[in-house]
Amino acid sequence: MHDARPLTYGALIDVPYAATHPTSYDGMVVAGNGITPAQHAMAFLTSSGEIFIANWATNNQPNLVGTSTAILGRIQLSRSRNIQLNRVELDGTESGTISIQASDDGRTISRVAPTVTVQQTADYRNVGCMVDCKNFNIVIEGKFNLSSVIVEALPTGRV
Repeated sequence: MHDARPLTYGALIDVPYAATHPTSYDGMVVAGNGITPAQHAMAFLTSSGEIFIANWATNNQPNLVGTSTAILGRIQLSRSRNIQLNRVELDGTESGTISIQASDDGRTISRVAPTVTVQQTADYRNVGCMVDCKNFNIVIEGKFNLSSVIVEALPTGRV
């Protein structure tokens, strides 16, 4: 017979990160070149053929924010219905543009829709647009250090 208590965060056991040391990425090293595993590093191949490794360590680096592009998606609520995107809230944006890549068939990008800023502070933006599609990507270009993204969308008519 199973325990009927509801599962809550308080019922979970707190395990400090240091307790997982023997099986964590911290103890792993890729043989031969010393590159850290995927959780700690990502490589980018440039058009000139150079490979750059991003260092995600925050030691001795005071809040670095650079100009870049992030594509978040494919966001889809249902296989049988379209989605209507209304607003996107982004914490950690300094400057730049936010646009939506919409797909009407679920596979190819049909159009790119610009967004309209509804509210903006030093590191927060709330943008809106009325896009009806099968699924979409959120494209963020500029200076940002995202901490959270909230999407306001709802399912529309049956396809």
